[in-house]
Amino acid sequence: MTAERHELRPFLNQPVVIVGRLKKESRVDRDYRNVCLRAIEVRSFSNDTAVRNLEAVRVHHGWIQLTGLEYLLDGLVPMICTSAMVSQYTRRNGSSDLGFSPFASVCLDCVVRHAAMKQTDADARQFVSDQLDQIEQGRPYFSFQTDPANLMMRLRLWVMCDSEPPLVRRRLAEMLLLIGVPNGHSNRFLGMQRKSFSRISGFG
Repeated sequence: MTAERHELRPFLNQPVVIVGRLKKESRVDRDYRNVCLRAIEVRSFSNDTAVRNLEAVRVHHGWIQLTGLEYLLDGLVPMICTSAMVSQYTRRNGSSDLGFSPFASVCLDCVVRHAAMKQTDADARQFVSDQLDQIEQGRPYFSFQTDPANLMMRLRLWVMCDSEPPLVRRRLAEMLLLIGVPNGHSNRFLGMQRKSFSRISGFG
């Protein structure tokens, strides 16, 4: 049968960044959970501009398995942001549709958030360095909030800086400013480390 989510067809077999409201959750085990997102905004995956500045296509709902480096955008209704691949799947009744499956990437917004929350400056630098190494090895990356190239450059400079480490609270405020979080509001982003993708499947 013809796919019902015609608005997703231009993105078929391509990575995207999705933002949606958590509607329903079905935990698979301790590490994996299937979630239904509503009022989803779908944007092209991009590493040369802030994703939020791209035109969004809206989808009523979709299922996806969350495994890590998803994060919450605060607001009146918290929204989950994550990367995904648009793929075709078959329902139990035999009909077909387009949906979302996880797409392994580095979200620079989450890198900043995690680094800002580390207990020591050394731990923060090591975490950022490890994520930058993943990107150097070919892991795709994006930033939802800000220009990714500029943010990458500032993170590299921060890792190489030998100045006296700031207090954790000051580092939190300074790093969150990199992604436009004013006054060090640390609860604006919530991220989770990405797990293995060997058991992940797409849902629609």
